[in-house]
Amino acid sequence: MSDSDDSLKQQHQLPQNFGEIIDSDDENWMPPKKSYSQLEEFEPSKFNKNIVALDWDFNKVFVKQLQIEALQDPTWRSQVIKQFEIHPTLDHPNIVKVKEQNYEEKKIVLEFLNEANYFKKTILEQARPITNMIKLRSYIQEIAEGLNYLHNLNYVHMDIRIETLHCTRGPEDLIRTVKLGDFGNIQRKGDILDAFHYEFIKKRQPMMPPELAIGSQADPKMDIWCFGIVIHQMIMAYSPNLMPQNQNQPTKISFAKAHWSKYEVELFKLVKSMLQISANDRPSAQQILQIPWLQ
Repeated sequence: MSDSDDSLKQQHQLPQNFGEIIDSDDENWMPPKKSYSQLEEFEPSKFNKNIVALDWDFNKVFVKQLQIEALQDPTWRSQVIKQFEIHPTLDHPNIVKVKEQNYEEKKIVLEFLNEANYFKKTILEQARPITNMIKLRSYIQEIAEGLNYLHNLNYVHMDIRIETLHCTRGPEDLIRTVKLGDFGNIQRKGDILDAFHYEFIKKRQPMMPPELAIGSQADPKMDIWCFGIVIHQMIMAYSPNLMPQNQNQPTKISFAKAHWSKYEVELFKLVKSMLQISANDRPSAQQILQIPWLQ
């Protein structure tokens, strides 16, 4: 081991045995017996252990470690397998990239995004809307690009919301890049949604697509509805069902002039078209990208 190696370890506050094979019961390392050093854990859940780590080249990565509880239910286990099958095949600048995965170790290593939770912190936690229309256009366009890519492959994300849209920004970038992430509920177009998936979506979505029910088929227009809710949250800092006039009618969207008068009419028309009760009346992601307002 050279002096330069030791200085690097001190600089990055790494254990002296960084890069060596260590026992799997060492809790300071994640995943076991692999070249990842845990920096911090964030937003742990019943099913995932989420970690920021350094890889062998001292690059930051996200490591998602599935908890054993996630695999007890046969339906959830089947969904995990579907995620492992599909996500690594996706290659698009507006989709979070899988760098490595190992089903046996129940882990997925994802590219690091330095402002991953920007939307969550700004909109959900601080209740601050996005008022810069240039940035808003860029965010909408990039989300639509990611969805268009997915839908052209006959996949439906089924969990589009503020928390699953992640950002990154380089030192020279004026506007953040948005990437679709969290593919734990991804479906193939036409897949039948059973009670498990229905309850999963019901718990996580501010407003479910009106056509979603037990036994319904996964359809790209469901993503478009959720995308419309996201845009509403971006510009209002709350979702439509939190507006007083909608608490008892969560699928009836109100577009009060007082809330929308300061925004461009094209933006109003876009959101309204995406939140049509009939799925057939909503635009596709490709049609959204062709709207002149986004050019």
